[in-house]
Amino acid sequence: MSSTDLRAQEAIRTLEQNRAELRAALAASRSVPGREFPRSVTFRWLREHLTPGALASTAVTALVFKRSVLRQLVGTVLRRLT
Repeated sequence: MSSTDLRAQEAIRTLEQNRAELRAALAASRSVPGREFPRSVTFRWLREHLTPGALASTAVTALVFKRSVLRQLVGTVLRRLT
């Protein structure tokens, strides 16, 4: 065998070993609680507590408190009172 063939076989063995180590590491991380996606406590909390109603409420609040919408709302209320 030539040195090129030996280096190619060694490279293939190294790749196979790296693949096996990567698969083992990924399998181990899935089995440990708290290591699943998302890892961040903040993102896990958001995923569990964010509801469509909360999103709608936030959107409406942002819309109402925009200056132009707020001016129109206050203007309309003041016109009705006078």
